[in-house]
Amino acid sequence: MLEVYHSLVTKYCRKRQHSVYKGMTARIQLAALDHNQNIGREQAATSEGITRYDVFPEATKAWVAKPIAETKSYEYLHKISTSVLKSRSMEQNPIRHHKAKSPPVDLATNIAGHEQPPKEEIICRTSTRLH
Repeated sequence: MLEVYHSLVTKYCRKRQHSVYKGMTARIQLAALDHNQNIGREQAATSEGITRYDVFPEATKAWVAKPIAETKSYEYLHKISTSVLKSRSMEQNPIRHHKAKSPPVDLATNIAGHEQPPKEEIICRTSTRLH
């Protein structure tokens, strides 16, 4: 769970972008708000009411099923973002965005050692390990 939070912090605080102390503090606080607002989301379901799962091969090359959570909500951030941008625009330094070009990566389409079994079988096997 801590890895998930740290990953979220890097969404707001880029490792390659310098920020002043106040800016870094504000970014970490935004990450904490995002995390706290969206933790414990219910499992997503289809329009027919069937719970949704994501099926993928693990590092052990066994197929696993992970419950898909409902979509995150960012409504609470609109007011905060507007206030931050308004206060930032009053300063002389505009916000600069840098996009780093990443080299193309040739990845295997499937890291598992065998083909994917039926989704229901993976969900059944994974859910017994979770409980």
